[in-house]
Amino acid sequence: MNYSCISGRVTKDIELRKTKDGKSSIRFTVAVNRRIKDAGADFIPCAAFGKTADLICRFAQRKGSRVCLEGHWQSGNYVDKAGKTVYTLELIVDRYEAIDFGEVATKEGIAEEPQEPIQSSMDESMNEYGTGFPF
Repeated sequence: MNYSCISGRVTKDIELRKTKDGKSSIRFTVAVNRRIKDAGADFIPCAAFGKTADLICRFAQRKGSRVCLEGHWQSGNYVDKAGKTVYTLELIVDRYEAIDFGEVATKEGIAEEPQEPIQSSMDESMNEYGTGFPF
């Protein structure tokens, strides 16, 4: 089973990108503290697509925003300019939930917290091929 749930803070402001046909995508990194106090943090590369990407950008776009993400790992590779193969691994976000919405609401000028947690699910961002990818 390829499934992970992480909770951490966004490391820098997230930039929303749109494909030519208007589908959203983002790539960002989340700092996740290790279980042992003062053991540091791991920096998890993440990607989200469709409505999930839109929601993350709306409520957790800023550096330091706390997020809870559920998703699956995807590996890949590419050849860099020097001709060397680079291997990648990132968490593809299937579900997002805001943490500390009050902090974000204050920054964004939103008057009050929603009654339900802000979340998205994989079903909302699926394309015709059954993936969250914009292609």
